Amino acid sequence: LQIPTLDQIPQLTRQVTNKPITSPFEMISYVAHEKRQLIPGIKEEMEEVVAAGDHNYGNTGRSNKKQWVGMTETALDRAGIFNLLTHVFYTPDGVKTAVSKAAAIRELLTRYRKVTHHEEDPRTAVFIACIFPDVDVVLVEYSSTGRLYSSHEVDRFPNIKRSARIRR
Repeated sequence: LQIPTLDQIPQLTRQVTNKPITSPFEMISYVAHEKRQLIPGIKEEMEEVVAAGDHNYGNTGRSNKKQWVGMTETALDRAGIFNLLTHVFYTPDGVKTAVSKAAAIRELLTRYRKVTHHEEDPRTAVFIACIFPDVDVVLVEYSSTGRLYSSHEVDRFPNIKRSARIRR
């Protein structure tokens, strides 16, 4: 994924859409995401953020289609963390996940002086760190994805911190 400049990140409209899931790939992805479990330690971290008077936002690559949003919010509620989120940014149809996340971070930077982004995908972490050098990016190495990615690539960015656990 080519890294754009901040000016090249589009302004996104994020309304939930009624478009159905149509492709087999998206259906497989939906089923896989439906089975995902909460990352250990995230609820406690989110509670600490709220207790400190700060805000948690969800910034996900999951689609803004009604079926995806419903599944995601049900899972967040079942995990006991939906109420700890101020808002969840979903990814509009046709927009790459990293671009959607960057657009959300840009929006948050208009409201907050300091933004920290937690990310499981090292490619997206590098994308975000490159565009936003003043945003702390925590690469959560919960799955094998984070551990398999080149340390050299990630270590080029002083604003990326590796963590086996969610931590600000």
